[in-house]
Formats: sequence, structure tokens, C-alpha cells
Amino acid sequence: MMRLSDELDLLTKALAVPELSCYFDWTEMSTAADSEMAQMEYFEGLREEEPGLEIRDITGEPLSVRDQTGEWFDSVQGLRTMQALRGYLENNRDAIKLPTHSAQDFERYHRELLEEFQLCERFLQEAVESGQQFRLVIVP
Repeated sequence: MMRLSDELDLLTKALAVPELSCYFDWTEMSTAADSEMAQMEYFEGLREEEPGLEIRDITGEPLSVRDQTGEWFDSVQGLRTMQALRGYLENNRDAIKLPTHSAQDFERYHRELLEEFQLCERFLQEAVESGQQFRLVIVP
């Protein structure tokens, strides 16, 4: 889904729903990039002390910690976006260009993309019902 976000964002404009990418939380990628940059500066002699490489395993963190980091978004709007995209892609198989090489690959990739949307919809429906926000975490 993330690899197709540019094309999916164009589609959301036509569907009059918020862009998929507006729900991306880049916090983890940003943290990893900052850490990597500090390492490079150290190796180039621009820092005196070697910084620790900071890559967090957010799946191993307690929910209370995860809930306090990153950007969070309205689950009602997110659900609208996911439902609109999935519904349109189910009925318009060629609406976006999938990175495939054969008809068989296309079928598999299309099916997996729709399954990913369905999974997101399920989680978002739970978030809506419980009044929670959501985010699509982009990880290194």
C-alpha cells in the first residue's frame, strides 16, 4: 500500500476522500534517519563521541509508550478513505498500475492489496467504535 501511495493519493482526489499518505506517521523513519546521520557525522570526524544507533522495536514496546509517540489521526476519516479506495479498486481493477510482470502476478498483487485494505478497515472500524485515533506507521 505504501509503495503505491502516490497513485492511491491521486485516486483519493477523484473519490473526494482524504489522501492515504496524510495518515502516514513518519516518526520512526525520522528517528532512524537522525540516528544514522549522527553515526555518519561521527565517522566523518564531525562528532567527538560515537552516538548510539537508535532503532526502536515499536512492536515490543508497551501500548502506553506507543500511544504517546507519533502522529495520530481521526479514525472515522481514515475508515472513509480505506473503504473508498478498496471499493473503487474492487470494481476498477486497472485503476492503478501495479508493479507486476505477468497476469498471474497482477492477480496475486491485486488480491493482496485488497486484503490489506480490508485488514485496515477492520482495525479502523474497531478504532471508530472505541473512539480511538489511528496511524499508519512507516518503519525502517
